[in-house]
Amino acid sequence: STSELAFTLLQGLFWKIILCNNKVIDQGIWDYTDVMGNQLAGKTIGCLGFGRLGKIFCQQLKGFNVNIKVCEKENIFIPKPYIKVSIRELFSTCDAVAIHIHSSEDNKNLISKDLLSISKKGLILINTSRGDICDELEISKYLKSGHIGGYGTDVLSSEFINIDLSPIYNLAKEKRYNIIITPHVGGMTYEGQSKAFLYALNKFKFKHY
Repeated sequence: STSELAFTLLQGLFWKIILCNNKVIDQGIWDYTDVMGNQLAGKTIGCLGFGRLGKIFCQQLKGFNVNIKVCEKENIFIPKPYIKVSIRELFSTCDAVAIHIHSSEDNKNLISKDLLSISKKGLILINTSRGDICDELEISKYLKSGHIGGYGTDVLSSEFINIDLSPIYNLAKEKRYNIIITPHVGGMTYEGQSKAFLYALNKFKFKHY
């Protein structure tokens, strides 16, 4: 479910769905001239992390005529046609990057000014992992400047404290930027929850008397 959400956010941001919706519903304007998006075909999509969710995300991209680059620090086999690259090459060459890594001390604010400054102009960034992996203040600055083309997230850095403290949340409320925020719903589908409950249940060993 989380990988499907990441893919949904990816398409929604390329097509500027939230801006299109706001223009029609909030402004009552039926005009496409300033909300034209981009097609996915022909783009280079980056996947940061090639664990279970990263693998599923890359599988979902098949058939959309995209180039896929993968960054994974562990010694994991990366099959063709995926291209394994460093994190800096991922950000400097990809049209979009989806984050599929765990939260850790090493990964805290990993997506920072250092990476954003070398990113390809118009980068679409997807975060369905954890809020503390991204420096939201820096991402907000790059969204305002137009260097980042869109940010889709299922997590916020302050979601467990107060979402009002999140720079991304406050920027999104202006409804002028290509930002989509979902309330940590990545695993919250009926199918996803059923699988999770069955997985947990199977961890128990029941004795038959």
